[in-house]
Amino acid sequence: MKSFFMLLIVKLIVIAGCNQLDTSIYLNRTTSISEFQSSADYEVPGNVNDLINFSTYIVKVKALHDLGNDVIDGQVFGSKKKVSVIKSYTQDIGNDEIVVIEPGHVQDGKYISTEAYIKMLDGEEYFLFLFDGDNKNEYGIASLGYGKYSINKSAKYGEITGFNTFSDLEQFSFLSNDLEEVALYEELQEEILQKFK
Repeated sequence: MKSFFMLLIVKLIVIAGCNQLDTSIYLNRTTSISEFQSSADYEVPGNVNDLINFSTYIVKVKALHDLGNDVIDGQVFGSKKKVSVIKSYTQDIGNDEIVVIEPGHVQDGKYISTEAYIKMLDGEEYFLFLFDGDNKNEYGIASLGYGKYSINKSAKYGEITGFNTFSDLEQFSFLSNDLEEVALYEELQEEILQKFK
């Protein structure tokens, strides 16, 4: 009986090991941009105060690595990114490392995003406006792309499907095919980088 349980435990360990994500190949510079992109209804902030009101936490983070897709009932709703919290500007988030659900993911080897969201890059720093997620230590980004600000990247006017690979996108923090949205993001980014240091 004891050997049966040991064999069962070994099998479970092997199965778990086979299902682990190789994050080095999850998303890389050569990942193609899918022709399919999703849209969503979300609150667009008119100013920084709106963005603050839409969020529960404001943090400065360093992106660490991808943890794979966020799957609920068999459907992919985004991806999970582990980040290190550098500083909290509102209530303390309570952990040095958290998981952020990003509205962009890789499926069938191609990058798919919601509302042209550009995923955080490992090793880079960002200001994030977050709300509590469904699971402990997981957080969603308020207002999609308007809830993430790079320290040193700008917004870009264009269609995400106009880019071939993720390397074409990684130089930008925000992307939209609406000039007013790009201008709003740049205005918010300037104020956020001054307000939160």
